[in-house]
Amino acid sequence: MFKPFKFAQNVGPSLGMIEYALKNYWKFVNIKEHCNVLEVGCGPGNTTHDYLLGLFPKTLQTYIGTDQSEPMVEYAQKHYQNDPRLKFELMDITTDTLPNKFLQAFDHVLSFQCLQFVSDLRKSLSNIYRMTKPGGNNFITFTARYTLFDIYEELAQSDIWKPYLKDYRKCVTPTQFYVEPHHHFETILKEVGFSPIVCVLRDKNYVLPKKSFLAFLDSTCMYPIPKDLMHNFVEEVIEGMKRRKCGNGNNEDGQYVTTPHRLLITYAIKPQLNSL
Repeated sequence: MFKPFKFAQNVGPSLGMIEYALKNYWKFVNIKEHCNVLEVGCGPGNTTHDYLLGLFPKTLQTYIGTDQSEPMVEYAQKHYQNDPRLKFELMDITTDTLPNKFLQAFDHVLSFQCLQFVSDLRKSLSNIYRMTKPGGNNFITFTARYTLFDIYEELAQSDIWKPYLKDYRKCVTPTQFYVEPHHHFETILKEVGFSPIVCVLRDKNYVLPKKSFLAFLDSTCMYPIPKDLMHNFVEEVIEGMKRRKCGNGNNEDGQYVTTPHRLLITYAIKPQLNSL
């Protein structure tokens, strides 16, 4: 995902998932005054700046958005680092060398629609645990299963798309093939030391006009599809959705596409007496 401007302009589906999670589950979060907040997977920073920063009290000390994509972080720093409390930094959540300044430094760690792009959930959650203060908490959402990934798997077998999708599984959500992914995720949370309070799975659909879906897929596609082939690629994805009865019909903008998700939402705390 290295197209920050396009992603910022086509954030609708991701924002819809975030808004649903916040509306229904943010009420469980114990928000602290004078807190320090870390976000894992901030992308281009627009959602962080426009929506997430406002979740915290005026006494918020620092909010650090992190992402493993240098173009995303540079875009966020350029366009959204106008609040003195808000900073954006480059970091891979699966790193073996966390910055010392991040260890046990945060009251709240957030991650919205990011971990579906991370292959090692255990390492990610272990690092989140190490960066959370005792008594702190995390709020995480990600797509645990996505019909789009099934279609990518299908297209990866075709002669046309095989050269571009040969590593497609590296970009497939790590819980794609679990029957009960929330139970798997909750187990990992407990094993790294967290006490889960909420860990739920919700089936959600997001409907987009075909043109909007094309723009969204172009901005989020992790595969090296040539620009001149992207339209054909999206057309084949839409055909795959139709075969699964996910996209058909017309509205005033033309054909629309329905994209089914299984959204995983968790809230967990780090016990006071636990240490690194």
